Amino acid sequence: MNERDLIDALKNGDISGACLDVFESEPLPMDSELRNMGNVILTPHTAGMPDGRKFHKKRYDFFMKNIKQVENGEEPESKLNQLL
Repeated sequence: MNERDLIDALKNGDISGACLDVFESEPLPMDSELRNMGNVILTPHTAGMPDGRKFHKKRYDFFMKNIKQVENGEEPESKLNQLL
């Protein structure tokens, strides 16, 4: 896949949306336009994992717990990969 062409197609409406699990450069650079596009869903290169539904449910629960802790003024359980 050519990410530049995909971004252009998403911007001008040739493609209405995209769900991406693999990128030209991994991890996806923080300044990638794909990160800020409302018509793009990004997943962490896990789409082909066996028992992926169970994995994603566990991850979702973990994220929701951390989000609620931060909303309540508490420290999140994990600060891995935090943006500086």
